[in-house]
Amino acid sequence: MMNASKVHVRLTVEGGWPPVAFEELEARPRGDHRYELASPPVFAHRLAVGDVVRVVHHGSPEQVWVDSLIEPSGHSTVRVIFFRAAGREPENELRRELDRLGVNIHETTYDGMISADIPGEVNYGSVRAALDEGESRGLWEFDEGVISNLHDCEP
Repeated sequence: MMNASKVHVRLTVEGGWPPVAFEELEARPRGDHRYELASPPVFAHRLAVGDVVRVVHHGSPEQVWVDSLIEPSGHSTVRVIFFRAAGREPENELRRELDRLGVNIHETTYDGMISADIPGEVNYGSVRAALDEGESRGLWEFDEGVISNLHDCEP
């Protein structure tokens, strides 16, 4: 990724979840303490690919930390945890369906978990229907990290 950097996001851990206190995201510097997120968060809420965030620099060694969201991109972020008891085929089917719908799937370091970047032009109603269907059948569980205003108003 050209001109890529890492930014860090502090997480609130409750009951042992998420399993980490912060996460690191790919981002592009935009100057004046601003970065554009280039990868979807695995655990952080209210952030999506393309969002512009304000950062602060601190720590030893110095690191870049997200301070606030200053410009939402219109993308949404959803995480899916697949239940291994269901086998791998439901996961493969959902991956194919999300790809067909225009969703960008990002692998995580956690086996059986993906983070999905949903661009603003994707019909979120169709994505949500696929996610709800599998969750109702006990194949996976999903979490909406952030739903953009472009997706929130869909029927």
